[in-house]
Amino acid sequence: MKRVTYNIIKHIPFVKTVLSLTGNNEYFLCSQMLSDKTFEPILVYMRKHPDIVLTEKLAKQILKK
Repeated sequence: MKRVTYNIIKHIPFVKTVLSLTGNNEYFLCSQMLSDKTFEPILVYMRKHPDIVLTEKLAKQILKK
């Protein structure tokens, strides 16, 4: 999902709940995993696509590869 679209949609009442239930809420990376290089594929993807919001579904797809 594009970052601009996500920022607009999340301000609509109850949409944050729907996004959360569908697995499309924003995904945050913790610093311990970054130091272990566990999230290296995600970081590479995010450098290539800076305008995309990292969601739980997208993170799972990237880590499966």
